[in-house]
Amino acid sequence: ILHNMGEELQSSINQIIAGIISAIIVVSLFLLLSSGDILKSIITIITIPITTGVTIVIISLLNKQIDIVTLTGVGVGIGIIADSAIIIFSEDNFSHVIKPLLVSTATTIIAITPIFFLQGQNLLGIIAESFSILIIISFVIPVIFLPPFLSVIPQKVKKKETLKKHKHIINKMVSFL
Repeated sequence: ILHNMGEELQSSINQIIAGIISAIIVVSLFLLLSSGDILKSIITIITIPITTGVTIVIISLLNKQIDIVTLTGVGVGIGIIADSAIIIFSEDNFSHVIKPLLVSTATTIIAITPIFFLQGQNLLGIIAESFSILIIISFVIPVIFLPPFLSVIPQKVKKKETLKKHKHIINKMVSFL
């Protein structure tokens, strides 16, 4: 019996891509529901597919194969992409967050560095490599593109207004259930 491995491989890649898209949607919904500021959430959400796309382009430019393994490394990091944007928007002064963001990015990469030194061409090394590229890009894109938004988005919202907004949303969710 002949078995077409190409079709099976393409199906697996399509499943990983569907998983990445699903992760982006779930993280985006979580950001919208958990944030007190819809505008900041939307701007943060926009960084997720941009960062994912740029990461895949850079992996390709580095002559790395875009396959199940590299896409798995990208998929694992979807939740981390939003972290830099969330941190940038949490402070009034961008200069206060740049160093902690850089240190956070570096420690994540340092933590997975031993995987690069494992013997042979291993799947974990490829996943770690694509994950590391994603982590670096998830630092660079928000640092470059989000600071201009800081001057036009009000940073401080009165706690009372935020609580009212959350209470209203929670009441609607409870009444829906």
